[in-house]
Amino acid sequence: CGVDHVSVYPLTIEDGTPLARKVARGALDEPDEDLQAWCMKEARRVLGEAAFAPYEVASYACGAHACAHNIAYWTGANYLGLGRSAASMLDRAAYEQLRAVLGAPPVSDGASRIRFVQADDTLPGPDVRYEVETLAAREAAAEDLMLSMRMTCGAGEELIVAAERVLGQECVQRAIDCAIAQGLATWVPEESIWVPQSVPLRGRRRLVPTEQGWLLGNELFGLFWDCAGC
Repeated sequence: CGVDHVSVYPLTIEDGTPLARKVARGALDEPDEDLQAWCMKEARRVLGEAAFAPYEVASYACGAHACAHNIAYWTGANYLGLGRSAASMLDRAAYEQLRAVLGAPPVSDGASRIRFVQADDTLPGPDVRYEVETLAAREAAAEDLMLSMRMTCGAGEELIVAAERVLGQECVQRAIDCAIAQGLATWVPEESIWVPQSVPLRGRRRLVPTEQGWLLGNELFGLFWDCAGC
């Protein structure tokens, strides 16, 4: 079809859907984890043979066609959505700059990162309703580490050092050591892997997910998210 980008996700059965009702009454089998893992591996094989390179846990691109929108999600960049159900994520400074214009509610002093979704069709202003989720500084730092493990290029040393300043070096290093010991992540030279143009290169090493870490993402992500509670 001439496409240059493909995203592949395991199927999620959502409650309340016709598909969920078919599974509940036995009319359809819910794919088990082994089958889903096989499908993900087969997709990687087929796409690799077609010159698609994986740059994120479920996304593949030809050449320079990695999706900047996807990369923003997984690298902690600010993004703003407008309209019903439009999702946004802003750091505290950006949120305070835009809050009055958007009609968004105030957040607690400890909020470092703010996610919000518009819950109605009202134009931005005092009457608009938002669903708001806030992350404290520790949660934001742990999330940055966790989401970096979704990316093929993983976490650079600069990101890790920044997380250590917030979470503590011992906590972060313990998570890294555990991920390596379990075969979920490994260190590689930066020049040996593809890194998005938006990610600054330092010519150092990067902590990247292994194939095992790719297939067992929840275990790998959990190791770094748990740093928020250290």
